[in-house]
Amino acid sequence: RISQPDIIGKHHYEVFPEMPDKWKNIHQQVLAGAIMNADRDPFIRENGETDWVRWECRPWYEADGSIGGMILYSENVNEQIQHENEIRELNSRLEILIDSIKELSSAHTVEAVSQIATQSSRKLVGSDGATFIIKDGENCFYLGENTVMPLWAGKRFPMSDCISGWVMSAHEPAVIEDIYTDSRVPIDLYRTTYVKSLIMVPVNISEPVGAIGNYWK
Repeated sequence: RISQPDIIGKHHYEVFPEMPDKWKNIHQQVLAGAIMNADRDPFIRENGETDWVRWECRPWYEADGSIGGMILYSENVNEQIQHENEIRELNSRLEILIDSIKELSSAHTVEAVSQIATQSSRKLVGSDGATFIIKDGENCFYLGENTVMPLWAGKRFPMSDCISGWVMSAHEPAVIEDIYTDSRVPIDLYRTTYVKSLIMVPVNISEPVGAIGNYWK
């Protein structure tokens, strides 16, 4: 934080030594009579952090009409930028959901549903892979996957031996940051894969008929 004693009697560039050449050029144009402004502008600080600012810079005039200096108004708009980015991300996710619903409405096989579900869920959460599992008696059948490397498509595992079986039995999702610290995960099945984190959610939470898994490196 800068206080009054830190700035009175000092040159602007003494107070802000990290001032980039871009701003120095703007100041020179304003001192020549230009009015400059921007609704949002990135200001990269010495520590590498970026502040977004809205600003306006204009000259002020002496009684004889000559330019005596400049007035600079600036406002930190980091929160506004963050809010806009969040809205943009939500809109993007909504588009994915709407497209998925359209595709699902015309899907006539469980294989088609699996393909749509894995592709869409992976896009929604930005995972490295997604699987679609259906409940097959006392087994979990890994029907399909969309992933950077093969996982378990076409394989069956006992409900009691896999995390997909756990979420279907518990009627609740599982969010696991480190699979090697969670006793619900059959570690031996994962050792040859890239998976380090996962989210598994049941399909139809009241009476689960399957599950969708997303995985990260």
